[in-house]
Amino acid sequence: SAPPSFPAPSVQIAAGGNHSLALLADGTVKAWGANESWQTQVPAGLPPVATLTAGRFHSVVITRVGAVICWGDNRFGQCRVPAGLPPVTAVAAGFGHTVALTQKGRVVCWGNNVDGQCAVPPDLSEVKAIAAGSSSTVAWLRDGRFVVWGAHGAELTHQLAALGPASLFAAGGSHVVLARAATDLDHDGVDDFYEATHRADPTRPDTDGDGLDDQSEILAGFDPARATETAD
Repeated sequence: SAPPSFPAPSVQIAAGGNHSLALLADGTVKAWGANESWQTQVPAGLPPVATLTAGRFHSVVITRVGAVICWGDNRFGQCRVPAGLPPVTAVAAGFGHTVALTQKGRVVCWGNNVDGQCAVPPDLSEVKAIAAGSSSTVAWLRDGRFVVWGAHGAELTHQLAALGPASLFAAGGSHVVLARAATDLDHDGVDDFYEATHRADPTRPDTDGDGLDDQSEILAGFDPARATETAD
């Protein structure tokens, strides 16, 4: 459906399954779209909001004092905020679960746990960002690593580790997207990750010491780790 007219500029937007949310500069929330689970029924008297997100059929906000408020579909308890939840800095929402990151870097999940998406690893710490897939949860740690649990958790964790440092990330239904941070340790003009996937040493401009730099060898189809003049 058409979005409502906004009395103030919007500073954040979010999209759920078939509904949309907008956070206005004055801290109010506007919602429109499908409303079969009351996901666009913004609670009356909602305090000023700092950030928001949308799940498949539910909506989640953090107020300016760090409290989490949810509305919409609650079949799996995804709108039942845990009692005593400390102030949070980020929220994420999946198909039937909700994730919060507390000010102290602890992850709390509630809602559907059929695939283990709410089973937060007990040793998880130093989390700086979170995201939610349909049936999975992603944590980005301060050391740059990603930890995924729930559907395909181990597989996604392994795949993300192989991709190297990231600058941004987001979770989809059953996948994760990274904006990878480009680095060039040997200053040869070739991204370290690209060199590593082509058997080149990212700390040396000429891995095999044959006098031909790695960039030229890779572009010519040669193996930069082997002194040879035969294209692979």
